[in-house]
Amino acid sequence: MQHMCNEMTTEVLNFLRKFSANLRLSGQSALIRLYTKDNACYLCEVRPSSLQKLIHKWMFSSDPDSQKNNTMTGNAAFFDPPESVRGMKVLDRNLFRKTVLIPGLAVPEKSIGKLAKSLKKEVLRFRSIKPVVELSAKDSLAKSHKLMLFNPIKIKSAEDFNEDQRTVLEKLNVVLSSFQFYSFDMKYDNWDHAEIIKAVLPEELEAVTGFAIVGHVAHLNLRDGADDYKNLIGQVILDKHRTLKTVVNKLKSIDSEFRNFKMELLAGEPDFTTTVKEHGCTFTFDFSKVYWNTKLGTEHNLVASQIKQEDTVFDVFAGVGPFAVPCGKKGITVFANDLNPDSYESLVLNVSKNKANQNSNVHCFNMDGRDFIKQIFSKEMERIWKDPSSKGTVHVLMNLPALAVEFLDSFVGLFNQSSCKPKDPNCLPYVHCYYFSKCENLEQDTREAVERVLGCTLDDNVAIREVRNVAPGKEMMCIKFRVPESVLFKGNVETEDGPAAKKICL
Repeated sequence: MQHMCNEMTTEVLNFLRKFSANLRLSGQSALIRLYTKDNACYLCEVRPSSLQKLIHKWMFSSDPDSQKNNTMTGNAAFFDPPESVRGMKVLDRNLFRKTVLIPGLAVPEKSIGKLAKSLKKEVLRFRSIKPVVELSAKDSLAKSHKLMLFNPIKIKSAEDFNEDQRTVLEKLNVVLSSFQFYSFDMKYDNWDHAEIIKAVLPEELEAVTGFAIVGHVAHLNLRDGADDYKNLIGQVILDKHRTLKTVVNKLKSIDSEFRNFKMELLAGEPDFTTTVKEHGCTFTFDFSKVYWNTKLGTEHNLVASQIKQEDTVFDVFAGVGPFAVPCGKKGITVFANDLNPDSYESLVLNVSKNKANQNSNVHCFNMDGRDFIKQIFSKEMERIWKDPSSKGTVHVLMNLPALAVEFLDSFVGLFNQSSCKPKDPNCLPYVHCYYFSKCENLEQDTREAVERVLGCTLDDNVAIREVRNVAPGKEMMCIKFRVPESVLFKGNVETEDGPAAKKICL
């Protein structure tokens, strides 16, 4: 079995290479880089989610029949909005009108289910058009039959049904002489936001298909060249998603102090205070003033689930509380900090709303990250080291991937004036540091970035993992390590007697 997993045919390997760009964009860049080596693909090591996506793409790229059907369901030109809307900059819904003629056969009502199952690849599948409709009242079969519609890409006339299909039709008492075209008037409501926007934008511009939803706010990241169409895009998204009230676009400029992106209103109400739910917790915040990433929900839950109730958490860049709140709800002692006063205000609110401080176990701070480490963390660490009943592990969370590594210098010599040190290495704190890497060897780059700042070589007890793909060639990483005692006490010179400089806390 291992041998079968490790070997890869040339055909599949070529397929992997062909779709490498797509996989990178979907957050699966590691698939090509890590699992395809020396003309072999180590599928036994691939995550199930990655393999599932891979197989799905392979099937549809290699099966001509699937490609035809996929073209149909993927909105072929036959069902596209009219070409006349191309270049529209002010939304005019009335111009989105088009009449299509769809092939159909009169089918006895009792045979509809069987025929739909037998010819499922040929039956019409377009979300806004029912595959079975009423016959014209003038039709002699109207009382006993329905009109079943077929894929106009595959069936253009009665002659397009092959022998096997004709046999099925004959058994179900469907006659080819009943073949006719059904006229359907398509309008604005029949297309989704992606189809509308794709039809409007110049062909050379990248289509807008996805966006983040943060409560009632839709968050876009429009590419260059879309400025003339941005308000139309915003309005279309509002039209097609009735639960949304506000559509914003992320601007390139970044607030230098709080590192949150500026944004512009494209459509809807200028109401940026929103509420989101994540793994049983509710978070309320002003999206225009704080940082929130909908793609990190799994990461928040993963880290919080690994921390035990007897542990202590220091969240240096806590934001509005995606780590602090779920940890607090578990009864974990949490010290959460954020420099942004708006984030701090939301953090306090969310701790209260989620009843995460029932045992007075969550403490919130509005400080610079370095000050938080040097003042709050250092003080609490000494208290923990001195407490003989302390059993849990200390976790320091540093989720600010653009800058967090730079803050690690705060740990260097942090306790060089301390009269106390941990009784054994297991009492040293774990740091979970997030980092953006653009290097080919992600783990090596992440490790070396940390070691450069700490001024030491980490031992083998280090866990490095990929969190998500941020952009082509840019990965968000997380490195978990214990801060070496030599780093924490750097510069602490013991006297001959020992205790004058520091003593072991039991």
